[in-house]
Amino acid sequence: MVPPILIEGETRVGKELFARAIHNELPRSGSFVPINCGAMSRELMASELFGYEKGAFTGADRSSAGKIEVADCGTLCLDEIGELPPGMQPYLLRVLDDGIVYRIGSHQEKRVAIGLVSMTNRNLANEVEKGTFRQDLFYRIATLRLRVPPLRERGDDVLLIAEQLCRTLAMQRGTTPVSLSSEAQDCLSHYHWPGNVRELRNVLEMSMLMASGKCIEWHDLPEEVRMNQEAPSATNRLYTSTSDLRTTEELLIKETIARQGGNLTQAAKQLGIARSTLYSRLAKEAKR
Repeated sequence: MVPPILIEGETRVGKELFARAIHNELPRSGSFVPINCGAMSRELMASELFGYEKGAFTGADRSSAGKIEVADCGTLCLDEIGELPPGMQPYLLRVLDDGIVYRIGSHQEKRVAIGLVSMTNRNLANEVEKGTFRQDLFYRIATLRLRVPPLRERGDDVLLIAEQLCRTLAMQRGTTPVSLSSEAQDCLSHYHWPGNVRELRNVLEMSMLMASGKCIEWHDLPEEVRMNQEAPSATNRLYTSTSDLRTTEELLIKETIARQGGNLTQAAKQLGIARSTLYSRLAKEAKR
């Protein structure tokens, strides 16, 4: 049996992905069962974790197994374990120590064999010192500790994750995966990603909708992602055919619109053309 694992890291760094990967690599026949310890009240958390018998409380019109029972022979994943109410911590500790769970309203013991992966964005050692988290429970859940670094500390991993997300998003949408231009890659590599992996996914999903072809270009990215990167100049590109010229013209229009924050009137002035002409060229491009 693998000892309990505590995964630490900022919000949205992908801790649950690591937890699922750990579960998938272990020879367990049971399910991966996640539960967010900070998403519900103490009473609801108790019934979700331990289960209950019919008539145990108002509204309990049938018996129900808790997450701990459901995770038997599998992995129980406790998200935001640092949010677990202090009054519930000794009950969880007892289950982990004895391997026995009692449903609310029942004296019948049910033996369980679970793998435990806990996750937190808090410093639980500090919470122990403050008295908001039990020291014995901390030692029980943190036999192994794994820190998932934020995206801004992961260097070229950003591009590897972005490529995988592009494939995943394309599969979900039933489309061909898109690639990232070198300029777009530079932007993603230099952005600080305060929202971590979840923000990266959001950026890629929006950029895929903005992209006119099978490649995400610099101008397809949100302004906040590309604001610190110099725009690649379309006017410096060489072209040798009519199609190259048309592509360069389209790129120049897109870059100008992006620099003007989407304001077509200002973009037309910057390009030195009438607004109606800009509308016409955008309409023609949309039909291609």
